[in-house]
Amino acid sequence: MSFSIRSSIARLVGAAALISLATVLWLVVVGGGSSARATLADGDVVLGGSPASACTPGTDVNCSNSTTFIENPAGNSAFVAGTRGAGTGVTGGSDNGYGVFGTSSSGVAVEAQAGGTSPAIQATSIGGDGLDAKSTSASGFGIFADSPTATGGHMQTESRFGAGLEVQISNTRNARGALEAQTTGTGPAIQATSARGDGLDAKSSSASGFGIFADSPTATGGHIQTESQFGAGLEVQISNTSNRRGAIETQTTGSGQALLATAASGAGVEGHSTSGAGVLGVADSAAGTALRAKGKTTLSGPTTLAGTSSFSGTTSFARSGKLTIPKGTSQATKTSISLGSSSLVLATIQGNQNGVYVQGVTIVSGSSGSFTIHLNANTPAALSVAWFVVN
Repeated sequence: MSFSIRSSIARLVGAAALISLATVLWLVVVGGGSSARATLADGDVVLGGSPASACTPGTDVNCSNSTTFIENPAGNSAFVAGTRGAGTGVTGGSDNGYGVFGTSSSGVAVEAQAGGTSPAIQATSIGGDGLDAKSTSASGFGIFADSPTATGGHMQTESRFGAGLEVQISNTRNARGALEAQTTGTGPAIQATSARGDGLDAKSSSASGFGIFADSPTATGGHIQTESQFGAGLEVQISNTSNRRGAIETQTTGSGQALLATAASGAGVEGHSTSGAGVLGVADSAAGTALRAKGKTTLSGPTTLAGTSSFSGTTSFARSGKLTIPKGTSQATKTSISLGSSSLVLATIQGNQNGVYVQGVTIVSGSSGSFTIHLNANTPAALSVAWFVVN
């Protein structure tokens, strides 16, 4: 075959290839690329197309009365959407239903991941709940948040009146706690901190309930402390004037004390009252003891001890002491002592002075009163007389 014939055949083949390529491009651009023809012909989803708010199926792009369902029998992802910029990968919306709804027979219905510092899921609602999570399983959780390295969950609000977290049980037969916290670490299960208000504010509307109930099967039921210079470790107040219960009531079925108070330098127990008893001890049976004081004990001011009382060890009384009657005299006076009409002064000679005894005591009552101890005769030597005032 001559060179000219072979060149002509080559030119024909090249021209045919160019015509075939042009035909394919025309079909793609004109036949397959028209958004109107794709929607009208077969309802295909058109990338970059957006239907009007009131669209017509068969006329407008991406407008259909039927559900679009994608299935991957190989077990891979059925649909993946992403954006390389700051846009949203997937956006779902609904007038009354769910904007995005996910179901799974055994796996995760919806999984979100964020590689940056933004949240993986951000839910915003104009008038309803930002996130509504439910579980129909008796052992499941409506919301389960977990982090292998950081905090499991964090909730906050910039609202002036809204709570940071509000928990409610709407079933009256549910005896579980509205908020239950567990930890396998060494820290507290619940730690409450407030910059200006109460760290913990607990209330109960039940007559038999407790504002705070603390229990431990092996350790101390509750522990309260403060590092404050002026704050009390525990302050208890009853603000109802008709309430006759104790501000603090303790009970024990063990053999220890119902209340054990220890102080490094101050008083272990200090009681104040504007009208009643500062400290009241009551024994409910003959075998019980209303008040037992061990060690050095000081009773200052009016004190009433009803029933059988016993004192062991050294006992001192503020309204007691000794007067010295000088030699050759028969009396001595104690001044600046508060005495009333019912006050009694007991006096006894300390020593053995033959023929001399206490003849009597005269009392001058008043807030700055006095009493005088009289002997039956002048003492031949200085004589010490002990005195004790009751009432």
